[in-house]
Amino acid sequence: MSSKSRSIISYLGIFVIIIGVIMLLPIVVALFYPAENDQIIYFLIPGMTSVIIGGLLYFLNKKYHDYVVFDRNSFWLIVLIWILAILLTAIPFAMLDLYNFTHAVFEATSGLSTTGLSVMDVSITSNLFLFYRSELQFFGGVGLVLVFVSLLSKQNSYAIYTAEGHSDQLSPNLVASARRIVGIYLLYITIGTILLSVSSMSIFDAINHSVAAISTGGFSTQVTSILHFNNLFVEIVIIVLMVLGGTNFLVHAHLLTGKIKDVLKHNELFYMLGVFLVLIPAMTLYVSQTQAMPFFESLRITTFQLISASTTTGYSTINDFLGYSSIFVIVVIVLMVIGGGIGSTAGGFKQFRFILLIKSIYWYFLESITSKRYIYNKRVHKVDKKEDVTDKMLRNTFVFGLLYLIMLFVGVVMFSHYGFTMQESLFESASALGTVGLSVGLFGYSSPPVILWMGSVMMLLGRLEILIVLIVIINFFRKLKNKNQTG
Repeated sequence: MSSKSRSIISYLGIFVIIIGVIMLLPIVVALFYPAENDQIIYFLIPGMTSVIIGGLLYFLNKKYHDYVVFDRNSFWLIVLIWILAILLTAIPFAMLDLYNFTHAVFEATSGLSTTGLSVMDVSITSNLFLFYRSELQFFGGVGLVLVFVSLLSKQNSYAIYTAEGHSDQLSPNLVASARRIVGIYLLYITIGTILLSVSSMSIFDAINHSVAAISTGGFSTQVTSILHFNNLFVEIVIIVLMVLGGTNFLVHAHLLTGKIKDVLKHNELFYMLGVFLVLIPAMTLYVSQTQAMPFFESLRITTFQLISASTTTGYSTINDFLGYSSIFVIVVIVLMVIGGGIGSTAGGFKQFRFILLIKSIYWYFLESITSKRYIYNKRVHKVDKKEDVTDKMLRNTFVFGLLYLIMLFVGVVMFSHYGFTMQESLFESASALGTVGLSVGLFGYSSPPVILWMGSVMMLLGRLEILIVLIVIINFFRKLKNKNQTG
């Protein structure tokens, strides 16, 4: 075995140890719920096994640890890390008598991808497993590679760090940047927990909902999600947490250091203001008229649902989306497809790419009607800089958009084949691929296995942004072809 291979194994060993620790953490919750001590074994056995195996993989290959150089050819490592994480964290779910392997993988994928779709009945689920689901969204939200990097001192891992969706560094040092993101994450969760706990929520509910909201995950401890609490203050706190989770972490870094002027220049901020100031009032009036609903009740419902969809969180304060007009449902679908801010915990196509597409169309028509000798500055405003838009950047955006729509279409065709309407199929496909979690009932405990596996694949592709997985697949077959030709 080559030194490079053994170096990679040593890194995977560390990662398996991390996953093992993640599986062991719910045992701490058992201290507060002694009646659930019988479920400790579901986390203890796979957790300790992972720690031991990971430890052996690391220490047997420790001297080769620094032989590997992470670059864009290491994208396969990201995919491997995520698949490995899903399979390992699915074990506690699979050990429960109620759920099979398909259910377990779906739940683990939904948690780590911060989607929030679920096959579990939370009304009969123990507190240990409710916490475990939220915990998966915490680590999946900040990013498994980011957690990996934040615990190491490896300086050449920028390529895989950015490939997971972290587009900006908060510090010149990559490890320090990763740790700052985790620190900001924990700060918001703490504040959210305090605010929610002074309302109608228990401490346990407050922790779980704060974690799921800031990770834009949407797992709830209640069957009817946020509707269960029927509390305006709770909804406002959750809305703020969802918006923070759906915003680029570089924005938070500047906001917390008082650089307000830089924040106000950020293009994605104008998109969010457009949703808040234009779309919400318009849809509030529409829902109020079509549903014969009082204006302020319509405002409360519309605001929460649209922000939940836009940030790809998936929390809800209504029972049935299909009970509302088709136009309202279509707006929710569009917001789920566009998604949240780039470099945030949110999923979807991403607001930055959407803005880039709109600007490119504007530039195209502008150049078509004016003198070709006139050169326009094609720039977009990020938090800390103006970035020149290159042809390569536009090409990548259009390619990603096309692949996203193709995958969305494949999901619609697949779900429609199993008897769901076009609207239901489009809604669920947009939710799974955008890692949102809002649902009209397609995914559930009794869903056909092929539907759950399709949903799991879409959630993983959505979290890893499709291109990474396709690049890995293409490189694999290209190397296989070259090997056969040389052989």
